[in-house]
Parts: sequence; structure tokens; C-alpha cells
Amino acid sequence: LQHEDAASLMVTHTIGSDPSRDYPTITDWEAATHSLGGAIYIGVLYHDDAAGLPTYTLASGDTGYEIVGASTTATSYREIRVAAGHRYDPRTKTGVWIKLTPGSTAGTRRAFYIEDDYFRLSGVAVIDDPQGEHITGTAYGIHFATQCVDVHINRVYVEMSASFVDGTLGNAGARC
Repeated sequence: LQHEDAASLMVTHTIGSDPSRDYPTITDWEAATHSLGGAIYIGVLYHDDAAGLPTYTLASGDTGYEIVGASTTATSYREIRVAAGHRYDPRTKTGVWIKLTPGSTAGTRRAFYIEDDYFRLSGVAVIDDPQGEHITGTAYGIHFATQCVDVHINRVYVEMSASFVDGTLGNAGARC
């Protein structure tokens, strides 16, 4: 779906497990939107699974969704947002949510790593697995690269544990 904006061309794609979606995963959408060509690329997330199940699960060893490699500007950037009616509700565990499972090795665990200078993220939920314990390392819901110029995070729900089995404290939430 493409529509003209007063300032830039906006290209919108749907992301979800339903076959009618443009891309099945955030990773697939991210890989397809490296060359922006002056447009704003919007990935709209849908929760196509049953209530109580995560939209996506990041297992031990996964690096999370890396938003890297696009040449972005204030008028040409990427955005991930949740579709209307698909925002996470923690009471019913419905809507778009990303589950981080326990790590089995030392290192950084994260749902998103954002390196693009200009980026938008809204409506996503990141939930740490409450059933498991982490071995060691650092956990972030969202990790920003230090060079981010203009990154907007709006209505993002992050529920993270901040301690590990080895007794070290971890970091939860977001890191810049």
C-alpha cells in the first residue's frame, strides 16, 4: 500500500503470520527496506495467533530484531507500529508482544537493536519470560546504538527482569 504524504512518499507493509500479510517477520521486513529511496517505510505489526501466545519468541542465542543498514534522514526513515486493535493488553495477553526466553550463555539479550539514525517504534510490547532464569549477561527490551540521531519510541510496553542466576544485576528496559 502506498500513499502520498505532503513531505514524503510513505510505503506501508503488513507484518504477521497470516498468509495475507506482506512479510511474515520483522526480520524479513527489515531486510527488504534497506534501500529507502527517499520514502518512509512503515511496517505494521499484527498479532495473528491465539490470545496468550506471543506474536514472536526470541530464543536463547537470538540477537533480536536488528534495525541496521539503511541510510536514513529526517524525511526518509523506517517505522514499526502496531495495527489498530492489536496493541498489547497485559491483563489478557492479547495483541502484539515479543517474548524473550531465558539466555543460556553470557551476553546481551534484547528484542530490538536500533542502529538507524532516524527510526520510529510504537505500540510494541517486549516481555521477559517469567518462567525461566537467566544465567548471566545484560537484558534490554530495546538497545539503541550510540549514534542514533532522531529515534522516537511511543507507547512501548517493556516488562523485564533485572537479575540473573549468578547474582549479577542486569539492565532492563531501554539502553542508549
